[in-house]
Parts: sequence; C-alpha cells; structure tokens
Amino acid sequence: EDQPGEQLTPKKREREEDVAAENEKEIESEEKKAKTEEKSSPPKEKEEASSKNSSEEKNGSGKAAKKSKNEKKIKKKEYKKIKFKNEIYEVGDLLLVKESEQSNMVGTLLRIIEKNGDPAHPDWPMIEVKWYYKKYDMDKEKAKLTDLLFNSLGENELFETSHIDKVFVDTINGKGRLMNIEEYDGAEGLQLSDFYSRAKYDVRTGQINPPINEWKKMCTCQLPLNPDQLYVKCDKCEEWIHPKCAGLSEEEASKLEEFYCTRCK
Repeated sequence: EDQPGEQLTPKKREREEDVAAENEKEIESEEKKAKTEEKSSPPKEKEEASSKNSSEEKNGSGKAAKKSKNEKKIKKKEYKKIKFKNEIYEVGDLLLVKESEQSNMVGTLLRIIEKNGDPAHPDWPMIEVKWYYKKYDMDKEKAKLTDLLFNSLGENELFETSHIDKVFVDTINGKGRLMNIEEYDGAEGLQLSDFYSRAKYDVRTGQINPPINEWKKMCTCQLPLNPDQLYVKCDKCEEWIHPKCAGLSEEEASKLEEFYCTRCK
C-alpha cells in the first residue's frame, strides 16, 4: 500500500489502472450473466402460476368435453309420432294392441323408442304403453267383485292402471276412442273400438278408485249402470229398470208401449 503523501510513479499508476479495469470487466460480466439467467429461467412463482393455468386449461377442456357429451344426451331426439301401415300414431293416442287373433289390449301411447328397446332385436322400433284393464284382467277377489258387481261392468269398460310395458310397433292394431260413461251411454253408432271409463284400478292392491259404492246406481236393485244391458223406463217415476227386476223377459220389455215399475203400480 502507498504511504500517505507518497507520489505514484508512472509504472505504479499504470498497474493500478489495469487492476481497476479488470475489476470493472468482471463486474460487467457478472451482471450480464445474471441478466441472462433471469431471462432463461423465470421465477418459481411464475413457473407455478404457469403450470397451474395450464392444468386449469386442461381441466376446463375436459369439463367442456363432458358437458358437450351430456348436452348431446339431452338433445337426443324424442319422436312424438310414428307411421305404421299408413296410419299416424301420436304420443297420447289410445291404441289397440294385438293380444291374439280375436282380441286386443288397450293402452295409451307414452313413448316411441326408435332403437335398442329390446336387446335381442335392437333395430326393431318399439313403443311404451300404459295399459287399461278390462274386467277380465282384474283380480276379482282383491277388487271384492261379487258376481252381481262383475256383471254390472261393461264389455268395453276400461280401468286406468299404472302398468307400463314396451311392445313392438307391429303389434299395433289401430286406434281406440275413450269416453266417460254418460257420453258412451248416450252415443249412437258405437264401434268395437269405442270405450268408456269411470274408475282406476290399482294392479298391486286390487283397489278400484273411486270405489263402486260411490258410482251412480240404477234400477230397484241399485247396481251400477251397465250400458250393455237393457233397461226400460217407468212412465211415472222415470226410473230405469232391468226387465228381470220387473219380472219381464227382454223380449217382453221391448214390446211394451207403456211401463210402470213395481213402486208406481
């Protein structure tokens, strides 16, 4: 080290200037190196954020893909009409469905199944039907139907149920028409495809609703109206009476010009 007040010789000054220049170069080199590392290697926080964003983007695209698949399922076409043997059938129609060569079952068309309704025949179109029961389909014991009550039910009387089945489209045998009992009883020119209903039937319990004891009664026997049966009207009280309950045959009753029931005689 130089002593205080010592003058630097030219050689000594030159040496110190060289050392200072080398130090400046080293400092500049280290600064450049630090800047280069900063550019090539982002901070850890930035890396983590970048990684997180990338992961979220991937997850988001996965969710979008799943959503798209779900939307496709939701948007799967549901048919409201089907054409069979030149007849158009719509959801809600009353159908006659072939049971045998002599008889049909009756049900409401709920849904049209284009494919995969039956694993054994996936390409065969099917329909979903909610059945109506006739009196012969009911459990008489569960329904508490005596012979008299059973006979007061009509041949074309239907009982709505919750029984649902899938059947092939080629079992459709035509359309039916459903009325209430008053409409049916007053209608003219009725066809075999015309039906009436006044109650529901619970297949599991056998319960009829409303129960038969709440139905409108006819005649002195106080049985429910059966539109299939013959009645004669009393000219005085205007009550409808079964010929049998008046002691008459149906042939005799059909020839009467006037009639008075046993109450009004």
